[in-house]
Amino acid sequence: MDDGKAALRDMLPDYLNQLGVVYDGKNFTCPNPAHDDQHPSAGIHTKNGFPKVHCFACCQNEVSWDIFDLVAMNEFGAVPDITGKLDYNFKEVFQRTNAIMGTNYTSNTYKSANKAPKISSQTQRKASNADNYKQAAREAQIEEQIKQKNAEVIAFSERQLYGDDQNGLEYLVKRSITSDKLLKQFHIGYNPAWRSETVLLRKGIKAPLTPRIIIPTGPNSYLARDIREDIPENERAYVKQKEGEAHLFNAEALKPENVGPDKPIFVVEGELDALSVMEAGGQAVALGSVQNTDLLAHEITKIKQHLAHSEEKEYHPIILIALDNDKAGKRASKRLYTKLKQGKVLCYEVDIVRNHKDPNEALVANGAKFAEDVKRVMKDPQDRLQGFLNYIKDQENIQSIPTGFENLDNVLDGGLREGLYVIGALSSLGKTTFALQIADYIAEHTERSVLYFALEMGQYEMTAKTLSRLTFYRAFANGDETLAQSARSLLDGKWKERFNKDQYNNVKEALDHYGNFYYNITFHDGSEERPNVYDISNKVEEYVSSTGKKPVIFVDYLQIMAAANDKATDKANVTTSVNELKKLATRFHIPVILISSFNRENYKNTASMVSFKESGEIEYSSDVLIGLQFKGIREDQNFDFETARKKDPREIEAIILKNRNGATGDILDYDYYPKYNLYMATNREPDVSELLAIRKKYNPVADEDGQLLGTRPEIPKPDEITDDGWYVFRSHPQE
Repeated sequence: MDDGKAALRDMLPDYLNQLGVVYDGKNFTCPNPAHDDQHPSAGIHTKNGFPKVHCFACCQNEVSWDIFDLVAMNEFGAVPDITGKLDYNFKEVFQRTNAIMGTNYTSNTYKSANKAPKISSQTQRKASNADNYKQAAREAQIEEQIKQKNAEVIAFSERQLYGDDQNGLEYLVKRSITSDKLLKQFHIGYNPAWRSETVLLRKGIKAPLTPRIIIPTGPNSYLARDIREDIPENERAYVKQKEGEAHLFNAEALKPENVGPDKPIFVVEGELDALSVMEAGGQAVALGSVQNTDLLAHEITKIKQHLAHSEEKEYHPIILIALDNDKAGKRASKRLYTKLKQGKVLCYEVDIVRNHKDPNEALVANGAKFAEDVKRVMKDPQDRLQGFLNYIKDQENIQSIPTGFENLDNVLDGGLREGLYVIGALSSLGKTTFALQIADYIAEHTERSVLYFALEMGQYEMTAKTLSRLTFYRAFANGDETLAQSARSLLDGKWKERFNKDQYNNVKEALDHYGNFYYNITFHDGSEERPNVYDISNKVEEYVSSTGKKPVIFVDYLQIMAAANDKATDKANVTTSVNELKKLATRFHIPVILISSFNRENYKNTASMVSFKESGEIEYSSDVLIGLQFKGIREDQNFDFETARKKDPREIEAIILKNRNGATGDILDYDYYPKYNLYMATNREPDVSELLAIRKKYNPVADEDGQLLGTRPEIPKPDEITDDGWYVFRSHPQE
């Protein structure tokens, strides 16, 4: 067993704690999202040496789930089938589990969870135990029996649909699927007394007989959809049961002869959704599950590879992504969009369901409107005008993000919004300190996620800078600067030996303070291997698609990013980087804060647009451009930089050089304390009494031996979490 996997599996109770389950030996609500557990039915037991969750009221066999299974359910929308089996991409889930638990374990085993590994002929030859051969043979025999039974179910059900029992047809009519042509084309069937052959052959369990619509997805695979109106609670998790291997529904639509500029293909989640789109005059492929995004990308890649060896090499499908209108569907849409874009496939995320959950629900609610929406999107996949109206509607609910600097927020009309913000300065003016202080404020006071790409400093050095600033607050309140510590002092360690009691307690309080919001900041340490702008863009896309959250991005800093093109000039690469970061802000409607150095020729001049002239497209692509400089440089042609550097604090001006949607030319005054990594608006003292009152509420993070105390402190619970993953507080989160 891989050590990383084992260590994470042991953290199952900690993960449950994050889900709000404090395990005390009693049953708790089942984590299976498909199980409406009215009476807590789940518990923890140890299986194969690891803690697992088992529910006694769902799934028709003895099945248990480890931490990876729970993350797949809660973060990726995976739903267990009737046997309790989950199907998900283990690599993605492993990485997400690492992020959630704040660990950095590795694993070289990336197989789909709960899937029996295929036994190769070479492995069989090496097996020394005859039971291994028998087991492999038995598995192969069962697989063949399941395939045969599934084919029989499909054939039988197709004949029954138009038989004496009209319940199947009546159900489809209720779901507005009425086209005989579609029903016959896809061999849709009805089985009045269906049960899972997979469960019967593998587990020996005879599931209850239920009436089902049968929708084939392959010659030996299908969806069995329960059509009863009153389904018992313990069977609701199995309304939609998949049998056989996972296949795309209507994969034929992807073939070269069926694609073209006037034949866009909708990609939806469920088979009934695909039939709904086709009822409305469109063409559609169904994934079958949000976990099957890889199937679509693989199918397109396979067709491209086949055509590469033929005379007909042109293949340009237009994919319209229209997955379910829920959190899992939106996350899967982002993942699929990213995968297809990386494969150079023309694709769009589209909306054809309005306020409904999925295409079939939209069709049932108003077939005429749904058909109009399908045709409109086919004609204009970018849906530019509707997209504009949706954007305006979304903006009504989006608040500006405060920076923590009141004077800056006033100039920016409340704070940060969607766009590219560039902070430029020469060395020794604290560009990183200024940006990190804003990042920390956002993480602590707004509960917004922050992704900070630190290309010059490691994450521990960045953490030390924050802790240094926090130690300064109490020192400021007590008028005793000896209580504050520099980042260098903190990194030198041996706190108990080097600090007196008051200094040590001050550092401990700073650590407790930071421990209550640090998890909202993710550092991407580029000090050893610097990313290029495409690496950064991919990281952001992965984060958004896997979490559904819209983070605030910090890139520190522009001039030391890796080249996007090794053969291009430095100026061309900087231009590419700036343009791509602007696109990133626009694509996800988020603020991107980029730090830039000034050109050497302008080091001794007043900050202006000229300071960025040789830095590519900064002055054109940025929405807000801020220049930091020493106070007094504007009035004094013989300004003494060395004297200005020696001041403590240093007197700094922030000039608003560009503000696309506001006034420019504002000059903001700050005192910069480089030793303690702090910026403070001039003549404005921090409200230390309020700060200390809040800090008294913080949970302790570490013990006297420097060990973290169990799981991370309790996260303030928001009043609402939107579909986009935004945290909404009706009051201050600490109150």
